[in-house]
Amino acid sequence: MNNLNIQRLAKNVQQLALNSKYTVLVTGANGFLSSHIIQQLLHLNYKVRGTVRNLADKKKYSHFYEIIPQQFHNNLSFAQADLSSEEGWDEAVKDCRYVLHVASPFNYEAKTPEEIINPAVLGTRYVLNACVKHSQTIKKVVLTSSGKAIFEGNTQRVHFDESIWQNYENSGYYGQSKYFAEKEAWKIYEENKDKLNLSTINPTLILGPSLSKYLSASQGVITNLLNGKLIPQPITFGIVDVRDVAAAHILAMQDDLFEVTRGKRYITCSQSMWVKDIAAVLKEYYQDKQPQLQINTKELTHEEFVAKAQSLPIYKETLRMSGQYFIMDNTQSLKDLGMQYIQAYHTLIETSDEIIKYGL
Repeated sequence: MNNLNIQRLAKNVQQLALNSKYTVLVTGANGFLSSHIIQQLLHLNYKVRGTVRNLADKKKYSHFYEIIPQQFHNNLSFAQADLSSEEGWDEAVKDCRYVLHVASPFNYEAKTPEEIINPAVLGTRYVLNACVKHSQTIKKVVLTSSGKAIFEGNTQRVHFDESIWQNYENSGYYGQSKYFAEKEAWKIYEENKDKLNLSTINPTLILGPSLSKYLSASQGVITNLLNGKLIPQPITFGIVDVRDVAAAHILAMQDDLFEVTRGKRYITCSQSMWVKDIAAVLKEYYQDKQPQLQINTKELTHEEFVAKAQSLPIYKETLRMSGQYFIMDNTQSLKDLGMQYIQAYHTLIETSDEIIKYGL
């Protein structure tokens, strides 16, 4: 395991022996981030139970048995549970010591906010209520929220830390779903502080290599820069490596940080970059290696951005961020979790190399 944060945990031989007694539930197991979390947990000797929407659809999670060593296969199991139904969650969390709730609906083309907000909120409620019910065994819950729950809609602000919440009236449907789902989690926490130890991880744009051949929506941004379909919008993306976000979840659940992380949010971000600067990095790196790539480096004007947003969902989703440079303050993750972030440059190149490998 080449992640510095996980390497640090792996040096604690005594803890590794204890880990073999503990089961961690990871929701939405076949997702981009979840796959990395599961891989890291297995390397740290935990037993892992992952939830999938349909156990019969084995092709969605069979890749795990290809990417993890044979020695860990018996430590991995799957349970069926869906965010849209309360059924299955009680059994899924049963006998687990930690729960990492990563699953979340994603649909840039949703016609109404309810299409994406309702399953996000209900799913969070189902998972956390099940955790409260099994509080005698579950010692820590870590929820995957988003940087969007912090910065989106706050267009007049430059610096963001964990004390800030999005302006949901000026946010996109996906951003709203992350906001309301996290608010639901904290509501349940406040009502059950004696039974629930909760932390949230709030990542910015998650990039990095995938553990399957299915590319994530966030990797799609890089794909569309590489194939020339995306002209840089005048917006900022906070970049963070998927392996670091996965590690942050595991660090936040560690027994020796129970009280340090209790009731806290953690921004995970390596660096904020204008889209045009991301494109420039890719252009320079590939100009000799992949000269056929038509990477646009000229930034759209605001007026051109508005025009494209009329017909393209991905432009519409980010239009509200036009002209805004923001900094996501990762100080708390450095202080409490001891995070060591992979440089954004390396994350961009590894992401791009993989996308090119599998075909644009």
